[in-house]
Amino acid sequence: GGLMMTSVEGSYANQIVICHGAASKQGIPPLNVGDVLEFSSTANPLVPIFSAKVLSAPQSGLPTSMTLTLDQNVPAALLSGAVVFNETAKPVVRIARCSVANNRARGFWIQGSRGVVEDSTVLGSSGPAAELRCDVSSWWEGPAPSNFEFYNCTFANCNYGPGQNTATINAYAVGVGNVTSASPLMDELTFDYCHFTGGGTGIALWSADGVQIYQCSFDTTVGSPVLLSSSVNLTQSSNTWTDGTALTSLLPSQ
Repeated sequence: GGLMMTSVEGSYANQIVICHGAASKQGIPPLNVGDVLEFSSTANPLVPIFSAKVLSAPQSGLPTSMTLTLDQNVPAALLSGAVVFNETAKPVVRIARCSVANNRARGFWIQGSRGVVEDSTVLGSSGPAAELRCDVSSWWEGPAPSNFEFYNCTFANCNYGPGQNTATINAYAVGVGNVTSASPLMDELTFDYCHFTGGGTGIALWSADGVQIYQCSFDTTVGSPVLLSSSVNLTQSSNTWTDGTALTSLLPSQ
């Protein structure tokens, strides 16, 4: 999850104090020597502007704050506070041959830096079948997913209940003030041989850059099956969708 650098230790700009970014102030798991930390400003927390390796850190307990020594000095612009993610600890996710049916909120919530969902089915989720989400405002659950593929999956009759979002699959980043960002933070998202049934919008890409959609089928009954922000660089071919509509349209806020 996300961390907040609260101060420097004494007069040394490479010795910092961190705590968890969420309001709960939960304990921080031990960091390892050599872990790469990414820093961004509190004004623009979604975009890293500095990185450094951990030289020393406490190795026991789950303290609510922790003093670290880095291999570089933190830039002056970040000394008053920064958002920090452990780049080394980003998980690689693989979900294969799984079926999720009638889930209350969503099928899969993706926050790893890279991975794949393959040969899987989400049926009847009252919210989206999958969400690729970055949040550095309220829950501080993880950085923006990139290098992620959905391959040979079926998403049927999802996104209809209290947890409903814009589309069956949503990619978005939440920044300061819980505002969804249109900046291209998620890159290399791929949807190959996937099938979207149930009549709803298939994919909404709020905060993405490079996206590929290949040999997917959509039965969207109203409007385009893929909604995207103006930042998206889309490559698509051999897809099928409802006659009389374009494959893509800009999201309502664009």
